[in-house]
Amino acid sequence: MRENRASLFAIAGGLLHIVLAGSLLFLPVFATCFPQGQEMVCERQTYLQQGGNLIGLGFLLLMIVVGLIAILSTRLENPSQVRRLRWLAVVVTVGFTIIGAWGIGLFFIPGGLLLLLSALLYAPDSFNPREI
Repeated sequence: MRENRASLFAIAGGLLHIVLAGSLLFLPVFATCFPQGQEMVCERQTYLQQGGNLIGLGFLLLMIVVGLIAILSTRLENPSQVRRLRWLAVVVTVGFTIIGAWGIGLFFIPGGLLLLLSALLYAPDSFNPREI
């Protein structure tokens, strides 16, 4: 039961990473507002339309890859590989959240917490510490 719950957390966290990174890349979520007469006029743009740099694009694509890795970890049979991949996803998410702390990094905290739960709760029935 515990392994199933960990897999559900991994799938939820991975999907959250993929959806958030994809929406930041392709949906008009960034607004630029400026006064025009008595009113404020706002123009919405995607990250790419806004002129986002390659570093930010690389980080967002990395978060999509992290989400895919988390989902893929639910399909593996080798417990040590599953454990390594889930902890790798957590470490990369924490790193990205720290680097982008006052920008887009904060969007990935909920997915990172779900991935942390999946890594902490993963305990296969035949756990052998020598496999690590």
